[in-house]
Amino acid sequence: MLINYGAMRRPATAAAPPPAAQATPLVADGATLPAGPQLAALQASCQICHSFGLVTQQRLSAATWKAEIVKMRGFGAPLPAADEASVVTYLAVHLGPSVPGPPPHTVVTAPPVTYTNAETAASASTSNVPNAATGAQLYAQNCAACHGASGAGVPGAFPPLVHDPVVIAANPTGHITAVLKGMHGKAIGGKAYSAEMPPFTQLSDNAIAAIIDHERTSWGNHAPTVTPAQVKSAR
Repeated sequence: MLINYGAMRRPATAAAPPPAAQATPLVADGATLPAGPQLAALQASCQICHSFGLVTQQRLSAATWKAEIVKMRGFGAPLPAADEASVVTYLAVHLGPSVPGPPPHTVVTAPPVTYTNAETAASASTSNVPNAATGAQLYAQNCAACHGASGAGVPGAFPPLVHDPVVIAANPTGHITAVLKGMHGKAIGGKAYSAEMPPFTQLSDNAIAAIIDHERTSWGNHAPTVTPAQVKSAR
């Protein structure tokens, strides 16, 4: 998975002083990044736009890391071009294709939902999330890093979910499909977004239904909720 930096650009300012060297190694996502100026420079540069955890999850070749760093600098990251070669080597060694990948993503699974008859199912499909706290927790773990805790998104990079036509549509098919299969290159509300939304097929039907229901009933959104059976049917 490549990193999507979006259209977030750092305002023009005076040159920043060199970052202080990271004093201790960083162990994250199954990899160990040794302490030193390269780690400090990466953390200072990458965290302008996103969590550094997005970097530690990658396993890329030197050529791909170089392309990503060039792109990152283009978006305003204060990493001097003179440091590019040493940082690329550092990343290729410690976050390269031969490094073991991050552990499987662990999420909290929404509790099973059982319907006793068609009337109960129909009622549930237009009511609030059976366990709203679970839906909010799953959203925080899987979606908030891009779309924000308040569903506001990031201009140019990640679309807002507040009053989004797909999120508030009476027919939830498009919403379910977007979460299950991901989305990229599609204009939303007439606006283009550079970041790619990955598919979430690794989540259970219950978990995806809980996330979708949270999105469809939060931040002023008022849309019919979905059932795990609808998610299963869309897979």
